[in-house]
Amino acid sequence: MPSSVSAQPQLFFGNRRHDRQARQRLLRKKNLRVVDEYKTALSELCAIREPGLRGQPSALKKAQTAFVSAHRGKRTLDDCGVWVYYPWDRTLVHCLDRALHEELRTARNKYLITEREQELFRDFPIAIAGLSVGSHAALTIALQGGGSYDMRLADPDSIAPSNLNRIRSGVRFIGTNKAVAVAQEVYAMNPYAGLRIFSDGVTALNMRRFLTKPKRAGVLIEEMDNLALKFSIRILARRLRIPVISAADNGDGVVLEVERYDQDPSLPLFGGRLHGIDRAAIARATLPEAASIIGRIVGKGVVTPRMNASVKAIGHSLYSWPQLGGAATLAGVVLAYAARMIATGLPLKSGRTVFSLEKLLSFGKIQ
Repeated sequence: MPSSVSAQPQLFFGNRRHDRQARQRLLRKKNLRVVDEYKTALSELCAIREPGLRGQPSALKKAQTAFVSAHRGKRTLDDCGVWVYYPWDRTLVHCLDRALHEELRTARNKYLITEREQELFRDFPIAIAGLSVGSHAALTIALQGGGSYDMRLADPDSIAPSNLNRIRSGVRFIGTNKAVAVAQEVYAMNPYAGLRIFSDGVTALNMRRFLTKPKRAGVLIEEMDNLALKFSIRILARRLRIPVISAADNGDGVVLEVERYDQDPSLPLFGGRLHGIDRAAIARATLPEAASIIGRIVGKGVVTPRMNASVKAIGHSLYSWPQLGGAATLAGVVLAYAARMIATGLPLKSGRTVFSLEKLLSFGKIQ
């Protein structure tokens, strides 16, 4: 699949004559897959609004019939809601409109995330740079209804076969830009998502735009491989008082770093663990020096024995940095939680936290 493939679905509103005509033309296309479960979605929406009818199937069915009828009014169901066309899958889906879709999609979040928290998380602008581990953060945030109106996705690389051990993707996406591939997955969950795609990745030229347009990001999730860019974007984020969160996979575990520049812009970069190293030194670092710098970022005494041995083998018996899909998934969960805490104003401390499955479940005996 070429990297230029479309990442945004087309929306056809049922109440607009021009869109209805365009939809009819689309329906004449060959090999078009149509998914129309609109009535089912309305019935489910009725059910979540009428929790007292749980366990009363006949009463619920009567309420759902009345709800669908009231929603339809004098229209046909075909002319209700929004038809969403996903060109990369040649699939046309009949969806509830934005507000109803959002209500239904996040209904199971209730009480675990309060209504006000859900609104704050939905409206929170989130910038994600680096979409290997970052892809898991983006998808988990989207699952929970976060960043719905402003999520920025940046990565210059395309999905390669060797990525498929840690990125939730498939062989049909090989060759697709990572930002485009993640955007397609987010749009599959929420066709109304407000995504901005930086398929050239974060660069010195677009870094400020990435963090400030259309408005200042509320949080930066930084998961880039480029050490110089990791350093530079933190300097700018600190100047702009944008908090930075990042997660380094560590064998089967994760090391989370939270830098609350929004609360304290005097905080040292990387928790002070790169004190004495400047951008010039990072930019000219050799492979062994880069591995040493990454080790300092993760933190002394934190790296698992197997991870430490693997890093030392890069350029010898290993071509590249080893990563596991389980750790990448765990990192996405941890990053999504941290982003939600910042978005909703709930407590989240600066500093480093180690999530070690080896220590928790194997008593630290994995060698």
